[in-house]
Amino acid sequence: MTVASTARVSTAQDTREDAGRTGGQTFVWLGRYAVHGVLSLAVAFFLTALPVVASEIHKGLAVGAAVLAALLVANFAPKVIPVVIIVSVLFQNLFVALVSPYITSSADFNFVRGFNFLTLVVFFLFFWFEVLLRRHAYSTPFMRYFYASTVVLLIVGLYFAYGW
Repeated sequence: MTVASTARVSTAQDTREDAGRTGGQTFVWLGRYAVHGVLSLAVAFFLTALPVVASEIHKGLAVGAAVLAALLVANFAPKVIPVVIIVSVLFQNLFVALVSPYITSSADFNFVRGFNFLTLVVFFLFFWFEVLLRRHAYSTPFMRYFYASTVVLLIVGLYFAYGW
C-alpha cells in the first residue's frame, strides 16, 4: 500500500465517521448531552428541594443536608453548579409554596427561604478554600486580587453582622 492510498483510506474513514454522526449517530451523540442536561436539572431540583422539605422535619437536619449536598456537588460535579444556582433562584419559591401549609410562623418562613443563599455560600467557600490550598498553582497578581477581595468581603460581612 502506498502513502497516497493510505491517505485516501484515512480520509474515507473520516468521511464515514462524519457521515455516521450526521445520520443515526447524531441522535446518540446529542443523547449524551440530553442525559447530562436532564441529570444536571435533577441534581439542581433535588438540591433546591431537599433543605426546604427537610426543614419541616428539623431545622438542623435541613441545614446539614443543604451543606452536605452542596459540598458533594461542588466536589464531584462542579459543572452542575451554574444549573443549581439558576434552578435555586428560579424555583425555590415553588418548593416553599408547596410546604407553606406546614410553616407556622414568619420566622420559619424566612428561614426556609434562605437555603439558596446557604447553597451559594457553601459553593463560594468550597472554591475559596480550594484556591487557598492550591495558591502555588496561581499567579502572583491573581493571588493579590484574591487576598484583596477576601479582605473586602470580610469587611462587608462584618458590616452586615454588626447590623448597620
